[in-house]
Amino acid sequence: MYTNVSVKIIWLTFIEGGRQSPPPLTGFYYPTTQLPYEPNSWSLAIEIIHTQQEPEHWISEGYMQFLVEHAPHHLLEELEKIEIYEGAKKVADVFIQCQ
Repeated sequence: MYTNVSVKIIWLTFIEGGRQSPPPLTGFYYPTTQLPYEPNSWSLAIEIIHTQQEPEHWISEGYMQFLVEHAPHHLLEELEKIEIYEGAKKVADVFIQCQ
């Protein structure tokens, strides 16, 4: 069973090593993550509901789950924060909201 969690995404600026262009404003986004104690990276599906530009960062809110059934879904309920990547580049910190 897939675990779907509510998330807040704080995007890194270009100066911090993040994206050159703004993040997706809405819609589905498919980054990867490297979780603690997991040897593999995992693909995620994030549905971005809202994105706004704050003084220092772009902030998005939405819902996230793993793309594959055999992923460690339980970790989405145990972790408070994960990092997301586009290729090898870290682009954002994702904060998992309490359910």
